[in-house]
Amino acid sequence: MFFTTKKENQVKVDGVTMNLLDFRKVGSLPATQCTIPSGPLTNSMGPYKFDNKEIYVVTVLAYIPDNELETKVKDKSGLVLIKDKLYLNYKGVKDVTIILADGKQQELTSRNFVVEYDCDENTDNYIIYQIRFAYNLDEGTDPVDVIFVQDKDDDPETDRGTVTTPAKDDE
Repeated sequence: MFFTTKKENQVKVDGVTMNLLDFRKVGSLPATQCTIPSGPLTNSMGPYKFDNKEIYVVTVLAYIPDNELETKVKDKSGLVLIKDKLYLNYKGVKDVTIILADGKQQELTSRNFVVEYDCDENTDNYIIYQIRFAYNLDEGTDPVDVIFVQDKDDDPETDRGTVTTPAKDDE
């Protein structure tokens, strides 16, 4: 597994250091052909040992409306994906409730990442972006049960999100 140490692709927020490994447009999808996911599709793997740190790798497929991205993104503290228009931000730890297969609810703590942009949500087409990033925690940073990745239009009616747990190396 390759991890970048380039400082221009790295940010540190609240005890979490994030490194951008890859960002690219992987396609587009007409909104009329299928149902767009209710949030980004995510896969998380790790921890891996690298430079005496435990590293987690997350791959995100974000479905962003194919409209002009505005430069009004409110939070620019995270990884720059498209300067002033598209960011991957870390928003800290929060509680989430998941519904189990048997219908019962379970409270979990989550590390919250947000793909943040601002554009008109009404669209006939979505652009699919793949974002791969690695993150590690400062010593003493509290562990969590899951990560929560959501996309957030800074002027939305609703935001979409996905909860995932890190996959083990043998899965």
